[in-house]
Amino acid sequence: MTDSTAPSVEISAIIPVGARHARDLLALHCEYQQGLEALGVPYEIIVVLDGPRPELASDIQRLLSSGERVSVIGRTRRFGEATALVAGFQRARGRTILTLPAYHQIRGGEIGKLVRALGAADLAIGWRWPRAGTALESLRRNLFHRLLAWITGQRFHDLGCGARALRRRVLEEINLYGDQHRFLPVLASRVGFKVLEVELRQSPLDRFEGAYPPREYVRRALDICTVFFLARFALGLLGELIIFTHARDINDYQIEEVVRYPERTLTQPAQPPCAPPALEPASDESHQHVV
Repeated sequence: MTDSTAPSVEISAIIPVGARHARDLLALHCEYQQGLEALGVPYEIIVVLDGPRPELASDIQRLLSSGERVSVIGRTRRFGEATALVAGFQRARGRTILTLPAYHQIRGGEIGKLVRALGAADLAIGWRWPRAGTALESLRRNLFHRLLAWITGQRFHDLGCGARALRRRVLEEINLYGDQHRFLPVLASRVGFKVLEVELRQSPLDRFEGAYPPREYVRRALDICTVFFLARFALGLLGELIIFTHARDINDYQIEEVVRYPERTLTQPAQPPCAPPALEPASDESHQHVV
C-alpha cells in the first residue's frame, strides 16, 4: 500500500535481506546510494528483513537515525526472498522498481545502466560480465541455465543476479511465489513483457565461499518445473493448484514493524553515514541482450 500524500518518488529500490547478506550492510547501502544519487531523480530505499536479524541491528539503527531515505520492514519470521520483494513492493511509491541483493554482486555505479535500459524494455536484468569465479561455479551456472532453456525455451545467462530494474506494472501483473523471484524474467517474458539482459561489471567482493547442499539442487530443479507449468498453464486447473500451493506463505506472512524515513526540512540536514561518492565511472558502452 502506498501513501498518496507523500512526495513524488521516481525509483523505489528494494533490498530483501535474508540469511545471506553483506557483513557490512552499511557499506553496501552507501555504494548503492551513490549509484542512485548519480541518476539525479527522487528515490527511496526499502530494506525488507526476512525474519529477525539481530546481527544487523546496529547497521539498521544507524541508517534510520542518519536521515537517509531508507524505510525498513521487519517480518516476524522467514518466508523467502520472493515474499520479501512483495512486501517491499506493496509499500513502494516509485514508478520504477529496482531490486538489489543484500550482498555484493555488482558495482554500485552500474545501477544507472539497468534503469536506462527500461527505455527499451519492461524488465532489465543484470548479467555480471566478465564473470569471476571457480571452474565449478561456472559449470554449475551453465548447467542450470541450459536446463532452464531446455524446459522453458528461454535462454538467460545470470538469473542468480538480484540486480534488476522493472516498470511497476510488471509486478502488478505477475505474482511471485516461494523462492521464484529469480524466475521473474521467465514469467514476464511469457506474458508479453520485453526483457533485456544488461552486462554489468561484477563487484570484486562477489564471492561465495561454501557449497550448496544436494537438496538445494533438487529445489532449483523443482522450481524450474513449477515455473514451466505456471507459464504454460497459469489459467488452467493445474496452474491454480500450483498457485494455491505456493501462494500460501505470501498470504500468511506478517509484518512485525515498518519504519519509514521522515521527510526532512531545510533546517534538518541529514547526517549521512556514507563517505563522499568515490564511484568508478560507469562505462559508456552498454551491452544489452534481448531475451
